Amino acid sequence: MSLASPADFAARVNAVTVSAEDLLRTAAAIHRLPPEVRDWRARALCARQLYAHDGEKSLAVAARLEAMTRLLASGRIPEPFAAKTQDDMPVLAESVFHAAAETPLQSNDQGCHFDADNFLARILQHADIGGDEDSRGADTPPGRSL
Repeated sequence: MSLASPADFAARVNAVTVSAEDLLRTAAAIHRLPPEVRDWRARALCARQLYAHDGEKSLAVAARLEAMTRLLASGRIPEPFAAKTQDDMPVLAESVFHAAAETPLQSNDQGCHFDADNFLARILQHADIGGDEDSRGADTPPGRSL
């Protein structure tokens, strides 16, 4: 059995509908794990357990969370959309999860990733920038970490 190319894998994942709620649900399950075991394997296992009835969805959720984690690690997601707790754990705004659900994955020799500029544009689409105080609070990082 041969492995799919990164481009084929990205196309396969992009063909699956994943919602921000799917990603938030999986991130919540990951957050319940000890910080030292929150790696790509843990993300994949949590997605597999939550979406056992749909293997393609579990694969897509895990791939999108992995790409989001890489982008977060690169520092390209600005505050207030990605903040850090005192324990150096990321706290992400809900708009980040919407962007991860909607932004097409791209591929290169190192695997799948999000285009940072496209991802940030989608974060801003979902964030209420310049609204009143009550609506700005809707996208304040809600304490969700990865």
